[in-house]
Amino acid sequence: MIQVAKLLALAIHLLLSVQALRRISTRMFSVLDLLVLCHSGFFIFPILFDAFIALPDYTEYARLNAPRRDPMTYALYMTYSTAAVLIFSWAGRRWSLNKAIQHSTRKLGTVRYFLAFVALLPMLYCWLSPDIGSTISYGYLALNRLSHSLELQQHYKYMYALTYLSMLASVTLLSTQKTWGFRSAAYPFLCMLGSSYLNGKRNIVLLCLVFCLVLVWLRRSIRGSRLIAIAVLLAVVYSGYHYAYTITFRPFFANDESRASSVRLDFGRDLDISYAIYHELYDSPVLEYRGQTFLFAAVIWLPREWWPDKPYPYYRYLTSAVRGTAFNDQVWGFTSSYLGESIANAGWFGCLIGIGVLDRKSTRLNSSHANIS
Repeated sequence: MIQVAKLLALAIHLLLSVQALRRISTRMFSVLDLLVLCHSGFFIFPILFDAFIALPDYTEYARLNAPRRDPMTYALYMTYSTAAVLIFSWAGRRWSLNKAIQHSTRKLGTVRYFLAFVALLPMLYCWLSPDIGSTISYGYLALNRLSHSLELQQHYKYMYALTYLSMLASVTLLSTQKTWGFRSAAYPFLCMLGSSYLNGKRNIVLLCLVFCLVLVWLRRSIRGSRLIAIAVLLAVVYSGYHYAYTITFRPFFANDESRASSVRLDFGRDLDISYAIYHELYDSPVLEYRGQTFLFAAVIWLPREWWPDKPYPYYRYLTSAVRGTAFNDQVWGFTSSYLGESIANAGWFGCLIGIGVLDRKSTRLNSSHANIS
């Protein structure tokens, strides 16, 4: 019965993904169509991975096995994921019937200089680092930012956040230029590369590649089969980079089985969501108290020196629970999702919160987009 339900859910995700791609190809799409593709990708990937590569046995993280093998947990996960993609698709289709997202080429005026400064901030802030030699070593910021004194941790956290702001500022500069020449495009591209290098995590490299591909598509510089070929090439390049990164900076994944488990954890969200569901059914919640990481999001601007007991991001609590280690021992963490985090924060009501917040944020992005020819 579970296999039949899995096939049905897989068919729904594939169908809605194809519909979203068709709307995107006509440029009559909403941000929710992109959300459908992302959500469905995270749902489809684990199923295909388990079917064609391997069904991993998480010996190092044995607590992940129970949620994965429990029929009730998996059934609730499939229902939750499928309901989410149906709602996202319905809302996106309704919006795109009336509005078209067009590429914006509005002149930003003096704002452009501010964005150019923000794009350069990580490189400037790097020179204030107490240990510049280590900071400019690839992967240092991502792997070591939590393993120093509180003062250094704060410094590295600021720099880490600036790399993402730099990425957004660079993409904004590129997206608002009428033409891409060497003089106009070199600076944002170099800032994107510099931020990706200093950040040292795989997700910002993926974001960089995706943003570049989307910008090329929006400008219609490359179309059709060539664009698809470039997308496939970038996927292959990123896969090679991901493998090299894992064996270099994740030495605890010492064999192919553990590396496969790492890929499964990085590019699937079923385990994180299922883990939260399993704890609601049979165990205590993942967090210390309800709303803990929602509170973190509300007071993220507050320095920890002012509130030493300020909550941390959800991934740290999730990692501590899965590994069964002390919370303060976490210097890295599992990738989590907002859908799983919402359940951990608000119980079953969190299912509605998770879907509703993502839908609302995407709708607001649609309504705030300016149509400028």
